[in-house]
Amino acid sequence: MISVIVPAYNEEKQIGKTIEKLLKEKVEEIIVVVDGNDKTGEIAKKYKKVKVLTFKHRLGKGGAIKEGFKASKGDVIVFVDADYWHQKASIRSLAKWIPKYDIAIGSRRKRKTIKRKILSWGFNLLTKILLGLNLRDTQCGFKAFKREALKDLLSKMKTRGYAFDVELLYLAKNKYKIKEVPVEWEDINTKINPVKDSLKMFLELLRIKAGK
Repeated sequence: MISVIVPAYNEEKQIGKTIEKLLKEKVEEIIVVVDGNDKTGEIAKKYKKVKVLTFKHRLGKGGAIKEGFKASKGDVIVFVDADYWHQKASIRSLAKWIPKYDIAIGSRRKRKTIKRKILSWGFNLLTKILLGLNLRDTQCGFKAFKREALKDLLSKMKTRGYAFDVELLYLAKNKYKIKEVPVEWEDINTKINPVKDSLKMFLELLRIKAGK
């Protein structure tokens, strides 16, 4: 059984389309975790086959994944970003690598903007130097896990925000088998502030390295 978790913070413009795509893929369980203050939860609740968890306080991506996991039943857990609706990927194309591997992560092969290319290159270089993560794309919001592997990793996680994916893979690298799966991924307008958010990410990487 495949459970899909969708962290959704103020995603009212996208969540409906993502849910519709997931329903077409006929995954067994869809869990939307809402921690914003717009109409995301209201929209998600219109779909009877979707489990919607709502929180009044900010969880961050990591917190949302943890809450979604606690409510899930699948032996394979996949999480996707709320913008999944416009990507040329499929849940089963990723989940098929489980259980041969413990973790399967999407590795994007398309980035249209120069800003995205520069940010991605610089961040990947830092994760390799500081954390020894020899992966092409740690930040793609498209990952699948064996249930027991994710349960173990989440129990050790400290990060809830920007560097959640990185810490997850850092904790996994010496214990679990990870498969990078090439995916065709469209680019969208990013909300990332190149200076402010890059500094936050760098500080988060240092914290992960220090084990704090």
